[in-house]
Amino acid sequence: MGEILLIMVNSASNRKWFKKIVLPAIRWVLPVIIFVIIFQKIDFARLMESLSKATPGLIALGLAHAPVLILIGAFRWWSLLKQNLNKKISFIFVLKHYWTGLALGFFAPASLGWDAYRVYVSGRRYGEYTTNAAIIIVEKLMALVTCMALIVILAPMLPIAQTPEIERILYFAYFLLFGSAVFVVGVIFTLRNRSASILLEKMESFFLRVFGKITGKLNFGDKSEDKNISFRGMMAPIANPKVVGVIVLSFAIQFVSSAKSQVFFCALDYDIPFLVNLFVTPTIYFIFLLPISFGSIGIREGVYIVLYGLFGVPVEIALLVSFLNLSGMLLNNLIGGLIMFVFGTREECRETAL
Repeated sequence: MGEILLIMVNSASNRKWFKKIVLPAIRWVLPVIIFVIIFQKIDFARLMESLSKATPGLIALGLAHAPVLILIGAFRWWSLLKQNLNKKISFIFVLKHYWTGLALGFFAPASLGWDAYRVYVSGRRYGEYTTNAAIIIVEKLMALVTCMALIVILAPMLPIAQTPEIERILYFAYFLLFGSAVFVVGVIFTLRNRSASILLEKMESFFLRVFGKITGKLNFGDKSEDKNISFRGMMAPIANPKVVGVIVLSFAIQFVSSAKSQVFFCALDYDIPFLVNLFVTPTIYFIFLLPISFGSIGIREGVYIVLYGLFGVPVEIALLVSFLNLSGMLLNNLIGGLIMFVFGTREECRETAL
């Protein structure tokens, strides 16, 4: 019996050590390893030559696209909040915390920190934490559907042969697109079928009991709105026809991101079809979903080189475009940091423009 307890203690200790030391170490070391591999393949003379010939005005124009992405993303979040909370939602509040959350969540793996922050601040101000979490899930799902649809539609139009790499990307896109479609159909069926609704109510009762215990320990507050949340209400946004607007805004984000990369290629005097950027951008989107490195630094550079390399883009050009896009991301983080410095992150710091 003592040996069993010792094994359990050691096992728990090992898991704690793994989470606190090994995983963070991997996230810091892996980008360094990738950069070492990349730098071994780079012609630094060609890299500096391409950089010296870059057009500063076009680089500035490309960087100007970065805040536009935040505006579209904040508008998408604001639209979902308005549709599902049935309350007066301040766009200024949403924009402020969308930008602030981006800055705070930069060093968290993937976008988990950013999303958790948004759920917290919107839930704290408007109540209904689980509904706010469901809104983020809907946002991610529609972004996923948009990205996969773009990949599937654009693949036959690309000026490239069907290489094994492209086939793997397409297989992955078809799989996720089909899975998303099945999930949406399942949600609609559940909302309209009586037997499924009864099962949903039983699951809801169990979930709310567990959720009540968790919120009690975390001291989220005792807002009456939280008590009236149902799974049906959480799933309704997916079946709502207005969700098409979310898909349109998700496409706008991908389009502006592609245009930004197109401008950077023009700044480096490298000709590339716009469809290539419109195909690569949603693929790169998944970099930010991988909880591997902080801010996806290192991973994103490697993926830029691999994906654009499929279309014959030199390593040096792909790396520069990656760095320029990273500069746009850092610009948005800087703006978010300034907003956080000026206004703070507390919910009580409300905008005078309201």
